[in-house]
Amino acid sequence: MLTTAFFTVLLLALGNVLALRYSRLLKPTVLTFSRLDMAKVVITVDGKNIECSESTVNLRKKLMENKIDVYNLKGKLNNCGGAGICGTCAVKVLSGANNLSPPSKNELNTLNGKPSDIRLSCCAKVSGPVSIKVKP
Repeated sequence: MLTTAFFTVLLLALGNVLALRYSRLLKPTVLTFSRLDMAKVVITVDGKNIECSESTVNLRKKLMENKIDVYNLKGKLNNCGGAGICGTCAVKVLSGANNLSPPSKNELNTLNGKPSDIRLSCCAKVSGPVSIKVKP
């Protein structure tokens, strides 16, 4: 009978094979968030505008709704689903960090040792213009 450990090793091996095969396809993307008015947040992704009707949005949810890949290959296979405990949805804040919600204690613990411009997209709420880079 196959054990859980066997399946874990199998998934990790598969992930490594896929990472080597498709690593050239995983390119970082630079995103820019800006406000058109008090009721909208506009997300600009490589020249494409995504309008949000909410005045505050969860960064990870909005990126995933618009099919922007937040996770690297390992993160696709093993992530916490937005609980803020794995660190695989980390993004680099290029500008506008003051328009993100302050990091929680949980987020700070998960990002222990990372530079201060790295945030977890699942924990960050956007309320104004922000420029980020996914898969830092």
